[in-house]
Amino acid sequence: MSDSIMKNWMLWSRVEGILDKDHLTGITHSAISYMRQHPGKTQLEESAKYIKIDGFRQFSHAPHNRQVREMMSRIEKDKTMAILLSVVTIWVVIKDDLYQEMMKDLIDSPLKWGELRHKIDNDEAVEINEHIANLASSLVLSSDYSKRDIRLMICYILSEKLEKLDGEGDVMSENIETLSVESMSRDINSIWDEWLEKLKDLPADAAEWSRLDQFIEQLQQIGIEKQRIREQYAIRVKYIATVVEMISNFNEQHHFELDFFDISLDHLDKIQEMAESDIAELEEGIVTLQRYFDTYRNLKQKPVTKAIEEQQNFIEINAVSQKIFELAKMFVSYSLSNT
Repeated sequence: MSDSIMKNWMLWSRVEGILDKDHLTGITHSAISYMRQHPGKTQLEESAKYIKIDGFRQFSHAPHNRQVREMMSRIEKDKTMAILLSVVTIWVVIKDDLYQEMMKDLIDSPLKWGELRHKIDNDEAVEINEHIANLASSLVLSSDYSKRDIRLMICYILSEKLEKLDGEGDVMSENIETLSVESMSRDINSIWDEWLEKLKDLPADAAEWSRLDQFIEQLQQIGIEKQRIREQYAIRVKYIATVVEMISNFNEQHHFELDFFDISLDHLDKIQEMAESDIAELEEGIVTLQRYFDTYRNLKQKPVTKAIEEQQNFIEINAVSQKIFELAKMFVSYSLSNT
């Protein structure tokens, strides 16, 4: 990210309520999970090499929750905000559908960029905060995302926008650079062209022409089988993507409980190698853990006015805690069996 976007982000970060610690912790969980999935593809991975965690030679060797805690600590101490920017940039990539949605909405909105730049230059934080809050309130009505996600994405896009405002007027900036994994493919058209050229060179009385109908039938059968394999692969890829997103969202929403019970969901970088039956069991485990966490949270927040109520509440909390610990063993076994 350029220095000017960093400067703008530092201004945005001073606006009250844009990125609270709880939201940032969830985003950091997601960013680290993404970094582990895409080794060598993110700036955050390079920054993480310099974060020391007691008991581990390298940042990458530490459990997920320890990585999050140490990175959060470094973010709070980092005056340049470089790590924060790397974390948020990955979050933007993960939330690309929200980015595209907000880009369209911001283009269509009556936002006065010059006026906004004036407020920033004059450090009018209250007015900026009100402006963004009103915009987020209007956009959240037609979005599936939370208001705080929308506010953060607006700030990121505005930072991009303000970088180009002086040089390009009111033209929206280009999309952020994606962090997609490189793929290799052959140009299948060249194979067909080569075959066609060879067939054209065959004499009309060549023996090969007698097998033309059989060849076409065999070719069609191969095509049908390959289509079936592609469809099965596409279904698996879509299913894995759904589970990965579910785990990522679960990490973001329940990072407090995961940290408290010392549970690590380090499966995002291994799930592609798991059998579908194991993935389905993992998915079911996450759903069950979600239910236990909700029960635990409700019990902890339950008001009690009598000693007998407090005693019963303690018993119920202990019971659900034991269920959580038992379920946590399953996640540990998955981690060990897929290392």
